[in-house]
Amino acid sequence: MLGIWFAGSGDKAPPFNGIFKTLGLLISFEQFDAGFFQLEHTESRRHEVLQTLENLISLDQCTTKELERLHGRLIWFNSFCFGRTLNMLIRYLLGFAHTASRMIAVHGLLLRTLSDLKDQLATVKPVQVHRDINKTRIIFTDGSFEPSSSNPAAVGAVLVSPSGVVTEFFGEWVHKQIVDQLLVASSHPIYELEVLPILLAATIWGPYIANSLVVVFLDNEAARSAYIQGTAATEAGRTLLKQFTALEAAHNFFPWFGRVPTASNPADPPSRMSFSDAILKTGRRIRISLPCSTLGKSGVGLGCAGKL
Repeated sequence: MLGIWFAGSGDKAPPFNGIFKTLGLLISFEQFDAGFFQLEHTESRRHEVLQTLENLISLDQCTTKELERLHGRLIWFNSFCFGRTLNMLIRYLLGFAHTASRMIAVHGLLLRTLSDLKDQLATVKPVQVHRDINKTRIIFTDGSFEPSSSNPAAVGAVLVSPSGVVTEFFGEWVHKQIVDQLLVASSHPIYELEVLPILLAATIWGPYIANSLVVVFLDNEAARSAYIQGTAATEAGRTLLKQFTALEAAHNFFPWFGRVPTASNPADPPSRMSFSDAILKTGRRIRISLPCSTLGKSGVGLGCAGKL
């Protein structure tokens, strides 16, 4: 059923069971009657990586070669953990591994990265493959910024069912307090405004897209690249991406990010607060509550985002 060939005899032939082990992985069918199976690392593999992290954290300094070996292990480990919460931390680790010095002090950002990796690996979820994997949801998103307007920034998104019909959409102004903060870092913050509506869409439609394939179309290449990599080029963008990857893991959906020309993007009119396009006639406009203030120094927070 999985398309995997197993040995029929010898040491590598696993017994027929609800859980079996192969190449350091556990494949479990114990909840198959609930509509899914799951893949995860064996406890010994998890313990091995955690022990390596603990050893490095206890050192005053380590070699870049040790960090490079750890990076390779984490790439393999991350392949069978659900979601991409580890992506940003692994990228930080690779940056330290590629420094010119042979030895590097274990403090500051490196120490925080190793500690955060340890915390993540201790709680990371296994991959669950549900029967809803044969359904593909489509989401179009867009952000707009017109600095001369009294309401300069807005975001919009359109949800399309697996049968190709628009079911829901939203378009909302971004509060002035958020825009003012984004303007501190950039005179034209369209990048963050293109990143934001995808997070909003995942926040609002998370239960609907759970356990399924999701294709997200947007018309900004920089924002698309940020979502593919799981990290962003700005502090506010990284904060938004961190929240998105947490939702991705919580709702167990599998995203793919594509480019759509602006003229073909049905989310472009809602992002400009226009809702008369013919393609939107089959759907229902929902009103959502956007954050009206910033949360902390790490960027924009979405604690109050939700349907009105």
